[in-house]
Amino acid sequence: MREDDCRCRVEHSAVNFSSIRQLALGLVKKIVIMRSKTEKLSVRTKMLKAGWDNDFLLDVLLQ
Repeated sequence: MREDDCRCRVEHSAVNFSSIRQLALGLVKKIVIMRSKTEKLSVRTKMLKAGWDNDFLLDVLLQ
């Protein structure tokens, strides 16, 4: 999630932002989507799909 590029350095913002990232990553990992009958989508692909498709993002957030 490009943590190295983040510039959160004020008070507790780095810890707060890290918690939000971990929560988001957990939500994305929990979603199971099959590309075919045997192949699952990677976490990176699911994150990209959530960024492109608002309906998928809503599914991730409401799961």
